[in-house]
Amino acid sequence: MYKQPNELTKVTFYQEDTEIKLRRSTLSGFQQPIFLGGHGSVKQYCSAEPELELPSTIDYIVATAGG
Repeated sequence: MYKQPNELTKVTFYQEDTEIKLRRSTLSGFQQPIFLGGHGSVKQYCSAEPELELPSTIDYIVATAGG
């Protein structure tokens, strides 16, 4: 049985020109942006050493899917 979603959120990503492909994300209903980057195995995969380790996009996808 298909359930209707409780809420839909519009998400926009902006790619910054940095070594680890820093992303700035805006979510509808929130004033502050979320910054995404790389850490752990993500930075190893990209062969990058970021000045600041940030959650990656996949971290948010996994968290959302897991509830």
